[in-house]
This record gives sequence, C-alpha cells and structure tokens, in this order.
Amino acid sequence: MSVRFKPYPRYKDSGAEWLGEIPEKWNVKRLKFCASVRFSSVDKHTLAGEEPVRLCNYTDVYYNDRITADSEFMSATASREEIERFSIEPDDVLITKDSETWDDIAVAAHVPRKIDNLLCGYHLALVRPNKRLMDGEYLARAFSARGINDQFRVAATGITRFGVGNSDIGDALFLLPSRDEQRAIAEFLDRETAKIDNLIAKKERLLELLEEKRAALITHAVTCGLDPDAPLRDSGIEWLGQIPKHWEVRRLRFISRIETGSKNTEDATNDGKYPFFVRAQTVEHISSYAFDCEAVLTAGDGVGVGKVFHHYTGKFDVHQRVYALTDFRDVLGRFLFLYMRELFYRVALGGDAKSTVDSLRRHNFTDLAIAFPSAIEQQAIVDYCDGISDRVSGLATAVSTAISHLKEYRGALITAAVTGKIDVREKTK
Repeated sequence: MSVRFKPYPRYKDSGAEWLGEIPEKWNVKRLKFCASVRFSSVDKHTLAGEEPVRLCNYTDVYYNDRITADSEFMSATASREEIERFSIEPDDVLITKDSETWDDIAVAAHVPRKIDNLLCGYHLALVRPNKRLMDGEYLARAFSARGINDQFRVAATGITRFGVGNSDIGDALFLLPSRDEQRAIAEFLDRETAKIDNLIAKKERLLELLEEKRAALITHAVTCGLDPDAPLRDSGIEWLGQIPKHWEVRRLRFISRIETGSKNTEDATNDGKYPFFVRAQTVEHISSYAFDCEAVLTAGDGVGVGKVFHHYTGKFDVHQRVYALTDFRDVLGRFLFLYMRELFYRVALGGDAKSTVDSLRRHNFTDLAIAFPSAIEQQAIVDYCDGISDRVSGLATAVSTAISHLKEYRGALITAAVTGKIDVREKTK
C-alpha cells in the first residue's frame, strides 16, 4: 500500500493513543457532535390501525454496503410517530447495534438515495450525519475501519447476544477532515473497493466452478467407471440411466446394515474421547461409543438430509436421527460413501440448491439403487475420486487464501484512507 499511496505532508497528535498521529488539518470528534443516533423500535409485526410500511432489517444492512431501492424489503406496519422518527432519508447510515458475537458489531450501510416508505427496522441504529460536518458515505466507511470499529467491540456487552448502547455509539471518536475531503475519500474507496470486490467475486465463482467440476468427475466415475470404452446397458433406474454392462444394481438394504443411533444432541461433550455423528457436517464428541466398525453416516432429518455424509472407521456413536450404514456386502464403504454423497440428494431425492427435504423417508433410503462393479474396480474408482478431491481441495485452498488476502487488503485500505494514513486526494482528481 505504501508503494501506491503517499502519506499526508504533515501530521499532528490526535490526542487518542489508539489513533496516533492524524493529518494536520483533521479533527477528532465524538459522533454525537456530528450526527444523531436513533435506535429503532419498529418490529416486523403487522398491526391493525397502523400504516403500511417497508422495513430495512438487520440482514439488509449486514450483507450490503449500500441500501438501494432494488432490495426486497419486508412489509410491516408502523405508527405515525414511528414513521416520522425512523423513516430513512438520503445519506443516512444504518448500523447493526447487536450481534451474536462481540467482534461482529456496528456493521454499517449507506443510503445514497431516497427510498419511498422505508423505515429503519428493529436491531438497527439510524445514524443521520449533520450535512454541514459529515458525509454519510464517508461515515459508513469509517464504521468499518480498524480502531474506530474496535470502540464498539470493546463497549459491547452481553452473554448469548451482544449489544451496544446509544451512548456507546454517540461517544465514539471519529476523524473529521473537511467535507470536501470526506467526499474525496468516499469516492476513492468506492472506486478501489469495487475493483477488489470484482476480483473477490471472480475468485468465489472459481470456487463454485471447481466444486462443480469435482462433483461432475466423481459422479461420472461412480456411475460409469473409469473405462470410457466399456459397453453399457440400461440400469432399469430412471435417474441412473445407463451403466457399464458388467456392473450390478442392488437396493441399499441388500448391501449394508441400516440402523440409527440412540443418543441426543445433549449427550455431546467437549472433552469426549469418541466421534459423535449428529445431523450436521460438524462432528461432535462423546464419552461413550456404540459402534466399532467402518460406517457411512447421514442425517435422517433436518437441513442436513441428503447433504451430510461421513465415512469413518473406528469407535463412534450416533444421534438417534442419523442413519449408520455398516456391515457392507460386495461394496466398499468408501465407494458407497462417494456414490451417496454425490447422488443421493441431487438425483435420488430430486433436490437442488434451493430446495429442502426436512425428513428422510426410510423407504426412499433403503430402496436406493446402488450400481457397482467388482471390489478391485471399486477401489480403482475410489483412488481416482480421492485424487480428484485432493487436487481440487488444494486449488480451492489456494483460491480461498487469495480471497482472504483480498478481504484483508480491502479492510486495510479503508482503514488507511479514513484515518489519514494515506493521502488519496490526488487519486480522485
């Protein structure tokens, strides 16, 4: 950053140890002297006698830098007093005033233009800058700057949910350059973060493509084998289609033992010695075990149905709504795991990225058609698929690391600009 951007010509002591030196002509002010802060009381209910409104809610702010008319806002009602007090105006800043964790608080979004009939919703604070002193877009960026945002993290209180008070926000220190300079900083950050966000989006799309490629290669391998010249035959299963002529097709209940566990989520212990498979991809721990074998495990209900699969060998225990497949006959456990992980939800249950299956009907599970070759060929397929997964995982890790670095750079750039560590005035001319 220091290569591309120069510091200001002269600095002075800010008077705040954590801020250090600031540009000579900048000031430090408490937010209450530059903006008003209002905590919304407008909830999501629709009540008779109140006026219909649209609400900007927590997630609208948390996941967006800007609030625009293109968003789909929730419909609700509000009293006339609430409408007058919490209607959103151009250049307002909305921030999240509470969070499940203390270090994820005071996330800000800017409102660049008028949005008719939109109110600030519950769990948010409406911060309205004094237009003579502070630019809203600059203020929104400042809320995310390291040091400035740390004030809210330190002030946050709670046990299961953390929050900051009105005075915590109003008494927070912000840097105040001239109004024109604030606009220059905001425009600079708007342009530079857009470039970074574009790079992040491209890399996130690359992650999606890598996963699609991995799934396609493994799906083809576990349903068609590795020999492209192998003669095919109809499997007799509509969703499975053609399979290699020498492969067998059997129902799941004929090639494995199928049972569920007897434990509840409350039986998990942090210091448990054995894996405890619940209805999520995360594996808990438990002090006892009911199984000591090779198994394929999958959720029987909840959001993990058809999406959560584990392959494990050793001592473990299982939640009462998790299916454990054991005692495999003519099929390798690893092959069955790969087959089911890639096919069960997407094909056998007819699921897609937007659909959910709340509960797994046992007959849909036990009657699942499994196509498989000899044990030797299964092992070759397993080795191939695991190799594919390892290579894709390595690439995905590298891409994810690059995304993390870009996000860190984005945050550092915002912090440097709004705290005067770099002079961006010429960059906006």
